[in-house]
Amino acid sequence: MSVYKENRELSWLKFNDRVLMQAKDPQVPLAEKLSFISIFQTNLDEFFMVRIGSIYDQMLFYPDSKDNKTLMTGEEQLKACLKRAAFLNKKKDRIYFQVMEELKQYHWSIIKYKDITNKEDRHYFEEYFERELLPLISPQVISKRQPFPFLNNREEYVVVRLESKKGKRKMGIVSCANAMDERLVELPSQPGQFILVEDLILHFVSRIFSKYTVKSKALIRVTRSADIDEDDHSLDGHDDYREMMETLIK
Repeated sequence: MSVYKENRELSWLKFNDRVLMQAKDPQVPLAEKLSFISIFQTNLDEFFMVRIGSIYDQMLFYPDSKDNKTLMTGEEQLKACLKRAAFLNKKKDRIYFQVMEELKQYHWSIIKYKDITNKEDRHYFEEYFERELLPLISPQVISKRQPFPFLNNREEYVVVRLESKKGKRKMGIVSCANAMDERLVELPSQPGQFILVEDLILHFVSRIFSKYTVKSKALIRVTRSADIDEDDHSLDGHDDYREMMETLIK
């Protein structure tokens, strides 16, 4: 048996795989299948925030340190976990789309704005964006004078590559959080069909950055390390406990 199979982190990923497989069980109701997919993703977020964060620190500060059971270094564990997590994410996507296909027989689905063919629906969402979403959006343009903003953990952002009229390239960032009180918006002409708020923001992002040409755009989501270690090397030299904890939490 390969030592990699006995690694604690990889064993935990196997556990999360079993959670995901509940969403493939034909005896599990469709709504519960979606719940299991959600639980899988939440588990994976926490795994990256805590365990991957810890392994990454180990790789930086103790590169020669090895796991006492598998003799894997931090770097070896990190590579193995990232490879396995990438595989599980693809598996999750396949299962999710399969469940969504099954939901269509009950006239319930989530669609993209580009797939809307009804002119009245398109007009409705254009007005919805202008009226309900745009007032809540605070876009930021990143340049040499504007530092890169802090991105909140597990929040969605639309990121765009911009070009000014003079040909200068910049980056724009839009937080979706303020506009996501109701994440699903129903199509007026087709009850049971919904569009995601972040998809609307992504589609109409050129209206947010109207002074620029949008060259490319994407949705991103940051998962930050939440592994807090009071013995962190970066805290050396702090004599004041309060100052130390402020640095640690930051």
